[in-house]
Amino acid sequence: RIVICNSKLLPPTNQRKGSMEGGVLGGASDTPLPQELGNVGDAIDCRGGAPWHPPTEGVDVGLVVNNTLTAGAGGKKGADAYVPFVPAAGRQVKWYTCGPTVYDSAHLGHARAYLTFDILRRIVEDYFGYEVTYHVNVTDVDDKIIKRARRNKLIADFVEKHSAGDDNGGGYAEAKKVVDVAVATRLTKLTKKLESHKTTPLPETANKQEKEAYQTELDEMLLKLKQVTFTQDRVVHIDTAVTTSVAAVLADIEGQAGLPPTPSVMAEWSLSRRLASFVTHLAGKEAAGTEQSEKVARLKDVSAAVESTAEGQVKALAAAAADELGETLDEELGSTVRDHAIFNEHARKYEREFMEDLELLGVRPPDVLTRVTDYIDEIKTFVQKIIDNGLAYASNGSVYLSIADFKKAGHHYRKLKPGGDTSAKDMAEGEGDLAGDGAEKKHPNDFALWKASKPGEPEWDSPWGKGRPGWHIECSAIASDVLGPYMDVHAGGIDLTFPHHDNELAQSEACFGHHQWVSYFFHAGHLHIKGLKMSKSLKNFITIRQALAKQTSPEDGSTTQTTARHIRLMFLMQAWDKPMEYSDTEIGNARKRERKFKNFFSEVQEAQTEDWLATQAQLGWSADDRELNALLMDTKSKVHAALSRNFNTKEAMTVLDVLISAVIKTKTDAAATSRPTAHLLLRSTGVYVTKILRVFGIVNGADDIGFGIETGGNGEAGDVAATVEPFVEALVNFRDEVRAHAKVKAEPKAVLDTCDKVRDETLVNLGVRLEDSTQDGVSSKWRLDDPEVLRQELAEIRAADRKRLQQKVQNKLTKREGELAKARAAAVDPAELFADVRDQYSAFDDAGIPTKLADGTDLPKKTYKGLQKRANGFQKDREKLLKSANGDVVAYIAAIEADVADLKMQLQ
Repeated sequence: RIVICNSKLLPPTNQRKGSMEGGVLGGASDTPLPQELGNVGDAIDCRGGAPWHPPTEGVDVGLVVNNTLTAGAGGKKGADAYVPFVPAAGRQVKWYTCGPTVYDSAHLGHARAYLTFDILRRIVEDYFGYEVTYHVNVTDVDDKIIKRARRNKLIADFVEKHSAGDDNGGGYAEAKKVVDVAVATRLTKLTKKLESHKTTPLPETANKQEKEAYQTELDEMLLKLKQVTFTQDRVVHIDTAVTTSVAAVLADIEGQAGLPPTPSVMAEWSLSRRLASFVTHLAGKEAAGTEQSEKVARLKDVSAAVESTAEGQVKALAAAAADELGETLDEELGSTVRDHAIFNEHARKYEREFMEDLELLGVRPPDVLTRVTDYIDEIKTFVQKIIDNGLAYASNGSVYLSIADFKKAGHHYRKLKPGGDTSAKDMAEGEGDLAGDGAEKKHPNDFALWKASKPGEPEWDSPWGKGRPGWHIECSAIASDVLGPYMDVHAGGIDLTFPHHDNELAQSEACFGHHQWVSYFFHAGHLHIKGLKMSKSLKNFITIRQALAKQTSPEDGSTTQTTARHIRLMFLMQAWDKPMEYSDTEIGNARKRERKFKNFFSEVQEAQTEDWLATQAQLGWSADDRELNALLMDTKSKVHAALSRNFNTKEAMTVLDVLISAVIKTKTDAAATSRPTAHLLLRSTGVYVTKILRVFGIVNGADDIGFGIETGGNGEAGDVAATVEPFVEALVNFRDEVRAHAKVKAEPKAVLDTCDKVRDETLVNLGVRLEDSTQDGVSSKWRLDDPEVLRQELAEIRAADRKRLQQKVQNKLTKREGELAKARAAAVDPAELFADVRDQYSAFDDAGIPTKLADGTDLPKKTYKGLQKRANGFQKDREKLLKSANGDVVAYIAAIEADVADLKMQLQ
């Protein structure tokens, strides 16, 4: 859809909605608006009565979005509440996304937000054709970073002290005492908090949302209590491993984990190698937060404790109880950590890791990346301007935004999450764990723009004393420096709605004196695991790198791996602005969808290799082709409608699925009836599906730089050599091996083995899937694929082959062991047949069969017949043995024994 905007068609300025007064545009209600916003539509009274003015001067492509600022306006819900997306200026979109607080490794909950906004950004840029300036800011000074950096430093000092031995007031025993106290203290705090929660029930008038929040808080506390109890168990396991028997602990954990008996191949492995293998095995079985992950942690603890050094033992202890020990040490010694380098090094480490994770996930890099510590001066200037505007005040070295004065100036507070006074919980979340008691505030709802630093915190000089930025101020000051006093889009996780984003809006409007710093707020839904939000505080997270790591089973060597494509597909099949559950089932669905797309592309690519101009008797379309084309046109229309309706990728993926199923069926039917395939139509279908998947970030190539490979014309061919070199090298090596076979007149099997090697190794590493044809005269099929996927499939096939071979050897062993037992039994001297029961009898006949019992009485006829039957059977077996052994029974049995020994060796 093409939208052409002609300025000559616009009404005169005095006829447009809104007017310019003093450089500030006033809407229908004369509300001050940013000059950059230009002309606007009539104001909409949104959440909490705050007006929102829809932009009108930018290009409207028919996209409607879920804007958190307007959601629920006028009682509208769901799709009815969507508003048209129109930027302030032409096709230019200024977009700011809250970046990470770099205090630890990013997990899949973070990936949910950044992958989601990557998908939305790609749709806005690559599908709708807007020109986006995408800005992300990294929070590198924050209460969480300060606490984590301090605690890591204090724990490292703790390990060093107690690894040095008893002479320095340390030692393992002393370290164990400190850890025990730390864990017990944490357990007591949580227990008291839980009891307080239970004894403070909700009022009967509580609404559904309040009840759900109450239950969620209870579930979170129960989870944390379980985790601390688990930490106690880990400490006990480590202590047992250090002071008594590592092997006993390992056996206990293996039993709890429900692992199979230790495979014979592991019998000679070192204990640490066995531990590492089981850790990998369990980690690949279940998602984080499950019982399996707890067993992984126990195995890791014991693995660390296996080290003979005192340092290794204390390290294992400290790592198992890191949170509890860190909290205790920080309360006692946190104020002594003053070196800025400690905080900077910590932040830089996880900042780099975060950017690497985004690259692993295929997230398009931002156009602008900033960090807080590079903007301290700009932040101080921003805060001072708010003070000068009379909407903030300094108190005891800190600066607070006055909510009362802000409202008196005509502004609205809490546009995203309307409500009354800020709760203690929300204030604690907004101000951080290191905030004071708020005694210096004029009103409890006032929030910090600048914080006076306490001992053990980084600090910078300011007009109000040594301090550091508040959490919210950084986004306002830095985004405004990069994008200006107005932006089109602000994005972040749904948990940032309040207080973070509401406070950002307040302080930005307080600085600039207008009422619409942002026009569109996008908030991504949470990623849940077992019903709770995935988060660091709940320890129910899976890091991005853990999710993408290959998992290998110690039982059969088979591997599984979740790829970045699987994760992106999983998110695409969910609503971007709703919570979603992470599970093995959802990842499995993504894998199935990927396989279906691969099958589709394979079918289309295969059709492109046909000489369709030479073989097709008649060009044009059959009735089936016309039907397929109609479906393709309908698909394009429906995908466009889905993406235009709040980026509905879930619906778009469903529509694509219908199309590719139809293509596969059409091609299958054509093959069955020997009707030529509609080559160009199939190509058009493949190109379209590829285009949409490229927009979604599923297909690579959208961000390639340069001309790439040129195959003809006037283009340069500088990249061709590097591209074809590995393939030519493979062909040359194959040719050399075939020639070598021919020179020595090798058996055909040797040549076939070389061919299999090319298929299973050389081409696999080059990302080429080669499928042998089972029909004479029909060429093998090939297509490009992910080398890692091919290697994984090959490993699974070989593992299955090994299993079949193992079973075959086992069956043969069982048979030979039976033959050995029978031969040994038949090799006994006939006179000694009843030697094992001779003392039970007193007389025997000429054949050596007992006739009388030990007391001289005649043997009962039934017993005699049974013994006679045994003797006859023995005689037959002996005759067979002598025949099979050609008279040399000893050599015959020795040969069977050798076979049995060889088969057992093969099994091992």
